Amino acid sequence: RRIAQLADGWLPRARHGFDAEKEMARLQNIAEREHRDPGEISTTIFGAPGDPAVLESYRQAGVDRAIIMLRSESSDVVCKRLESIAAELNGQFL
Repeated sequence: RRIAQLADGWLPRARHGFDAEKEMARLQNIAEREHRDPGEISTTIFGAPGDPAVLESYRQAGVDRAIIMLRSESSDVVCKRLESIAAELNGQFL
């Protein structure tokens, strides 16, 4: 509720069982009750998995950004993984 009352953004953690669709609907309902435009509150998921299907579900739920958790590896490996994810998402959620 404090997010809807005071904040311009929300940074939830993508933990086991995190349901983006449910949580975004909840945020929207609370924002509307607080007479806020839900579109004024940006959402960035912290610790998102690097699974393009999960990221796509976040995008469809209305999430604006995702901070992806990747294993600590060489920059070449990490960049290739990020490029692969971006290609699968077709640039729709970067």
